[in-house]
Amino acid sequence: MKLKISIKFLKVMLKLIFQKKLNYSWMRAMITKIYEINNQNLDNIWISLESEYFIKAKIVLIVGSAGSGKSKLLRTLLEIYRDGILINFGLELSKKLIENKNIDFYDAVNEILGDYIKVYLDNVEILSDPYINKDPIGELLNIAKTRQVVATLTGEINKDILYYLRDRRFPIKDLKDSIIINIKEG
Repeated sequence: MKLKISIKFLKVMLKLIFQKKLNYSWMRAMITKIYEINNQNLDNIWISLESEYFIKAKIVLIVGSAGSGKSKLLRTLLEIYRDGILINFGLELSKKLIENKNIDFYDAVNEILGDYIKVYLDNVEILSDPYINKDPIGELLNIAKTRQVVATLTGEINKDILYYLRDRRFPIKDLKDSIIINIKEG
């Protein structure tokens, strides 16, 4: 998504920020950054990402087709930043729900996530399983209210729309304060 801002608008915004009439985080929250990377160059992602923005983003969503390297990139980012914990969300949620069939979904999620400030979540597609019947993007947004989230999602971006799980779509403009890393084939 390309953001077009006039110089006049930017000057007014900066003036309001300096006069403390407008909080900088409000302006920053309007921006969602999209990075496209070829799946052959996943090890070079740190060169492309703006570290400060990555550290502060509420959601970093790694999007690509099955087998494109989303999980590898998730692990690479954790190795680079060393600021959270990697959780195979699909596996852990399955275990929780099998161990205790009466557990509330949100209690299970909270037990899995613990007190971590930043979580790296792999295999979140389990949320769309008919037994669970949740929307992965909606649940990631809920989780991001209390902690930072870096997550993988099978899907693709086309004309500022995130298409995922065959029939679902989400307008990128509705992801505030986020980074999307779109892994392209080839």
